[in-house]
Amino acid sequence: MAGFKVEIDQLKGLQSGLRDTEGRLDNAAGTLKSVSPEQLGGRELDDACGDFAGDWHYGIGQVAKFAKGIADRMDGAIKVYTETEDAIKSSMTPDGKPK
Repeated sequence: MAGFKVEIDQLKGLQSGLRDTEGRLDNAAGTLKSVSPEQLGGRELDDACGDFAGDWHYGIGQVAKFAKGIADRMDGAIKVYTETEDAIKSSMTPDGKPK
């Protein structure tokens, strides 16, 4: 029989992973921003590294922003699934309380 099952603990684990990713990406973006191309060597290398760092700083920032957005939205999903699961459990117990 096909069905739909939500593992709340796995959702929480995914959310935690997204928040960790957001933090690591913010840290990486900060590190890229703090290193100046002049610290890296010759003029051509400086220019290439500066362009690369600028592009990646933007891209990393966008990925971190999306990871945060997904993790934030998961708060609501986790809450609703938990409340639904508790309501189902309480409806199936004699005293009406989830176990």
